[in-house]
Amino acid sequence: MTDNSSSAYIYRSQGLHATVHKACEKCGAPGKFLTNETIQQKWPGCYVPPGDERHDIPVGSHCPHCQASRSPGLMNYLGEIWRKNFTAGVE
Repeated sequence: MTDNSSSAYIYRSQGLHATVHKACEKCGAPGKFLTNETIQQKWPGCYVPPGDERHDIPVGSHCPHCQASRSPGLMNYLGEIWRKNFTAGVE
């Protein structure tokens, strides 16, 4: 008869990063594509239908509604604001 032994460990890390997307300085359109009905009415260039892969993605260097150039400061990466590391093991 033989003795069997095993060990198992799980390591998991989660983090939350924050980015602020400011509205267009010229027309007030949001800084990202959205499926919201209000966006469709006020800024149709920023509207995407539900299920579109561009939903919640930044619009880029030009406003899709008024074609104005978006200054670099309209998207500010604030960095990591939360981190949690998990470890579990069985021997």
